[in-house]
Amino acid sequence: MKYIIVYDISDDSIRNEVRKYLKDMGGERIQYSAFLFEASVAEIKGIMSEIRRIIGPSRARVIAIPICGRDEAKVLTIIHNYEIHEEEDIAI
Repeated sequence: MKYIIVYDISDDSIRNEVRKYLKDMGGERIQYSAFLFEASVAEIKGIMSEIRRIIGPSRARVIAIPICGRDEAKVLTIIHNYEIHEEEDIAI
């Protein structure tokens, strides 16, 4: 099953650690704070558990959203002059 993992993490260093972890786990970065995964429920639970450990007591919200094949076929995307620099640490 596919999942989108989105996050809102206030601490720059923790956010960058989560970003790196999601990339290392095979996630496809689709927005600066969103990754697409092909994974089982058990794998996503493991990923979310590790993210919880990385975040610790920091202020954050992370959501894993399942996407079934039927819904995936309905996804609409607009990409115009948009590029995500994969190795770039994002600081807000």
